[in-house]
Amino acid sequence: MPRAVPRPVHCVPLVVAVLVPLLVSAVCAAAGPSGRPSTTDPDKADADFKVQGEYAGTIDAGGQRMAIGIQVIAEGDGAFTAVAYPGGLPGAGWTPPDKVTGEGRRDGAVVK
Repeated sequence: MPRAVPRPVHCVPLVVAVLVPLLVSAVCAAAGPSGRPSTTDPDKADADFKVQGEYAGTIDAGGQRMAIGIQVIAEGDGAFTAVAYPGGLPGAGWTPPDKVTGEGRRDGAVVK
């Protein structure tokens, strides 16, 4: 009786079968009741929403100008987390893994 030759198991179909539904679920979960992606109207958002974002510029570091990028993340109730990226924002000059994180609170339109 001939022996069955083992065939290699390919996981690509399994990975696709698992990942595609997960990605579709994530996109659907982000959609609002209308089926369109949810967005925040800045005019209806709290003051924290207006401060958060990505900022890019240059600083003086030891007598040399250096590009820097900062992401300011609103955590709620006037609390923020900031991440500074020497060289610029991710995708615009930052070289991993160097980054500096900090926390602050909103005081008017300024986070300290």
